[in-house]
Amino acid sequence: MTLCNCQVDGSIRKLLKSGRDLEDSLIAVIIRNLKTVKDSSKVIVLDADGTRSKGIARSLKKIGVKNTYLVEGGFQSWMKQGLRIKELKPETALSILNEV
Repeated sequence: MTLCNCQVDGSIRKLLKSGRDLEDSLIAVIIRNLKTVKDSSKVIVLDADGTRSKGIARSLKKIGVKNTYLVEGGFQSWMKQGLRIKELKPETALSILNEV
């Protein structure tokens, strides 16, 4: 039984080399389709340890997001370098209203 008689064109086929590539490509497409991402946007990809962000950044470039960057080593590297982070406190309705 065939569920789909679909063909993937060459540009998409290049993105889909493995299961991880497929997942990275899907995440890249979701990021690209965010309302806030424009052609001139700078997109910084950051994961926990740098293992996933490279594939996602590469996929973003392949689908036309020109200003794509990643943090080498991910968030763990960021922390080891002593760069600033801010821990978010639990939100309440009042704290959310005060931000607006």
